[in-house]
Amino acid sequence: MFKKKPIDKPRMLFFDIESSSLNASFGYTLCVGFKWLGEKKIHVLAVDDYKGYGNDPTDDKEMLKAFSEIYNSADSVCGWYSKGFDTPFINTRLLYHKLPPLAPVAHLDAWWYARKKLKFHSNRLAAVADFFGVSDKTPVNSHWVKAQAGNRASLKYIKDHCIGDIKTLEAVYHRMLPIMDGHFNVNLVSDKTNGCPKCGKTTLQKRGFTIALTAMTQRYHCTSCGGWSKGRPVRNKNIEVR
Repeated sequence: MFKKKPIDKPRMLFFDIESSSLNASFGYTLCVGFKWLGEKKIHVLAVDDYKGYGNDPTDDKEMLKAFSEIYNSADSVCGWYSKGFDTPFINTRLLYHKLPPLAPVAHLDAWWYARKKLKFHSNRLAAVADFFGVSDKTPVNSHWVKAQAGNRASLKYIKDHCIGDIKTLEAVYHRMLPIMDGHFNVNLVSDKTNGCPKCGKTTLQKRGFTIALTAMTQRYHCTSCGGWSKGRPVRNKNIEVR
């Protein structure tokens, strides 16, 4: 249903879950939102999309099974506090349903960069998005409780809320991309060999060198995403380390 389209750069999947609880042992997944980088469509899988919802509205097995296939097909994924919540929650529920856990896909947790590389008053996605002026989030309020009780109108609201989270996540990702030093090298899984390792664009400019004890490395600046990268170190074998 959700097939990957061949493109000239890695397939990054933005994703976010909405759950009935902060713990997977007492809660379940209400819905999962996701979007491929470079595509406009945002998809949402919800518990009421699958058979058996009328008998057991807490049964998230088929939904998570479908999402895990999508997740596992990605070259990389990006979320917000997703290493601390989303993937552990999903894996707990998958194991509960006797399904295999998510594949070890390259995972960018944008929350980590906000916490370690920048200095916000709050590292919540809403606060960071407000700072950048790109927020598309909506309040969950009482709909969260009603959705757990099987209210389809409230569950629809939760789905729309999840769509807003995905839009916000992607917008924040683009603003924070220049400082994501641990970003996987997109050139490794594309046809390009001289593109920016963060965005893949061939808009690199040489901007000085990084000098170490026995080698120096060319610095590059991408005029598209604003990120910095470096070439291979040039070593001087005649220099002794002191």
